[in-house]
Amino acid sequence: MKVAHLFLILLIYWSMVNCSDRMENEPINAARYIEVSPDNPSYFSFSDGSSYIPVGINMINPSGRNGENPDSAFNEIELWMKNLAENRGNYIRIWLSQSFWDIEEEAGKYSEEKAQRIDRFIEMARRYHLRIKITFEHFRSVTLEENPQRWATKFAYHTSQGGPLDSIRQYLTSEEGQQLFLNKIDYYQKRYGSDTLFFGLELWNEMNAMKGPEDSIFFAWNEKMLSEVKKRFPKNLVMQSLGSFDSENVRPIYKR
Repeated sequence: MKVAHLFLILLIYWSMVNCSDRMENEPINAARYIEVSPDNPSYFSFSDGSSYIPVGINMINPSGRNGENPDSAFNEIELWMKNLAENRGNYIRIWLSQSFWDIEEEAGKYSEEKAQRIDRFIEMARRYHLRIKITFEHFRSVTLEENPQRWATKFAYHTSQGGPLDSIRQYLTSEEGQQLFLNKIDYYQKRYGSDTLFFGLELWNEMNAMKGPEDSIFFAWNEKMLSEVKKRFPKNLVMQSLGSFDSENVRPIYKR
């Protein structure tokens, strides 16, 4: 029995190393997208049927010490990518709404300088054969009165900063608020298209951490926007993330 167990462990290890070697050394193939495996929906595969196992980091942003210096920030990011690739990683996640990448410093207006940072990141990831999970948004409010977390507040959308909104509820329910999201998605689609480099496109980081909107508003927005983003990126995985699965009271939202 012990010999059988040892053989099984060695076989699994060999399979993972062999798969990792292939992924590490293989350039991004323009014809292969990542999808939910048609054979087993608990796994991912490439569109040609071969397996994809994401191994990587939730980078989000460069570290705070380099946020004001793009060249230093990219030196840091490249070091992370290089170390990740050398250790057979194949995946990296960023939040495009974080300050270093956020193209929308004013509501509805997009910064070419910030977009070029995203361009640079994408090409760097391609060079190191790292698939990217793009998270579009992370904010939880448009005022500190709604939510005291400054890092999770989109001040540019509030009327006091020249934006069109008074609350996060208005962002989710009004035509104007929803169009802010879709216009930005359209900008990204026009600039990047359905790139095979993208592991997936995530609408939000832990969106259920928002304060205020009822579940019915939350679900209606997600059902609409998952469909709208998929229309714009039909070949890429489109997904959503929820907060920690750490207590009974959060379980129902995962079963939706």
